[in-house]
Amino acid sequence: MKKLGIVLIISSFIIAYFLHNYVFPFALLITGFFFLLIHHVGKSTLEFTKLISKYPNEAYDWFKQESYCWKIYEGNLPVNYKDEIPSKQMKSLRLIVPKLGNRIVYIFGRFPECRESEKRFMEDLKSKDL
Repeated sequence: MKKLGIVLIISSFIIAYFLHNYVFPFALLITGFFFLLIHHVGKSTLEFTKLISKYPNEAYDWFKQESYCWKIYEGNLPVNYKDEIPSKQMKSLRLIVPKLGNRIVYIFGRFPECRESEKRFMEDLKSKDL
């Protein structure tokens, strides 16, 4: 799947070079970019994001329980939060949690552990039939 996106991007540059008509190659370039983006984000991450939006209280409890791979900041982010979080290894989320009085919570997940935690959270919700 990832190779197809790369092929689309390269082919758009080749077509642009030979045809000098940038409309079609540009459309191919944009299509390839979105294909790679969707492939990179993945279906499970989109499903996870929808679930934590739908069940923010349960998600908050899950993040607290799985603290080995999730870093949580309640309220405003500290000025030096980037020093504590290696950006290349972290996934960032923002969540409004009703049980905290609709406070904003910032969550950072450590790769690849957070992916496994996401899967367990989705399985846990499905087993509870919420």
